[in-house]
Amino acid sequence: MTDEVIRQHERRVRIQHESDVVMARKWTRELARSEGLPENAVEALVTAVSEVTRNALVHADGGQLLLCTTEEGTMRAIVAVVHDEGPVIQDVEQAMRDGYSSRGGLGLGLSSASDW
Repeated sequence: MTDEVIRQHERRVRIQHESDVVMARKWTRELARSEGLPENAVEALVTAVSEVTRNALVHADGGQLLLCTTEEGTMRAIVAVVHDEGPVIQDVEQAMRDGYSSRGGLGLGLSSASDW
């Protein structure tokens, strides 16, 4: 018998404005704390969600964040998925490197989000 995956506390945030990124950060922080994550893990997750949602806003003119918890057997997790309709990243490996920026920024957005 396979374990069933159960999604709980599902929230969706349409990312169209900077205020939506702020809301995504707020909901991520609240969910992570309610799940009992240590504060350093809460902030790392919030940073990752912030970077990816901001990336969707800046590079793809918006998108959507799905934020939820899941259970599979005895394991629980927080899942954050950002979807956008923007242009495809031509070189994902390069885009994930610290310091790479297609728009003149610090180049830490995607690479810092992937560390989590």
